[in-house]
Amino acid sequence: MAALALAGCLAAPAAAAQEAKTPQDRAIGALTVFAVAYAAWIWEGRCHELDEARRAQFQRLIEADLLGLNQVFEPRLVGAATGSGRDTGQAAECGGKNAGLAAFGVEQASDVAATLKGLPPGYRITVTP
Repeated sequence: MAALALAGCLAAPAAAAQEAKTPQDRAIGALTVFAVAYAAWIWEGRCHELDEARRAQFQRLIEADLLGLNQVFEPRLVGAATGSGRDTGQAAECGGKNAGLAAFGVEQASDVAATLKGLPPGYRITVTP
């Protein structure tokens, strides 16, 4: 079931990020894609699909994305994305249908970094109650 949930999440965020036009749309798309990348990161920690160098690259990307996202969004929104990713990554089975997930996650994390760099300097989204 978790594999299905993860598979359903993979294509939509990437498409949403590509279609996004305003800074707000691009930022929200990046946060959505990050949740997928974070799920893959958590999955990689359990399943060990990547070699050591690629795993270290993935870790650096995730850390940089977290820093960047926390500059754009309130911590509770970034926490929601990491929580969703954590739940999905912990539930997804190793191998099988999920083979290649970690490599996909590296790509997604790289896309998030590029999107964040393309936002206007100092751009921030605040959610009001």
